[in-house]
Amino acid sequence: MLFELIGKPATEAQSYQFKSVKIKDLAFRLDGLFVPDLEISEEPIYFVEVEF
Repeated sequence: MLFELIGKPATEAQSYQFKSVKIKDLAFRLDGLFVPDLEISEEPIYFVEVEF
């Protein structure tokens, strides 16, 4: 859904891994990251805020 919201094809999400990341020193947790696979490392990383 993120990729559709930013105007990219949803199929592009297949090249990304979704991760929830916690930064220990600051005890700051990111809801999620879409990190591109190593083969396409020139693509951007997307930081995501998730609301349920």
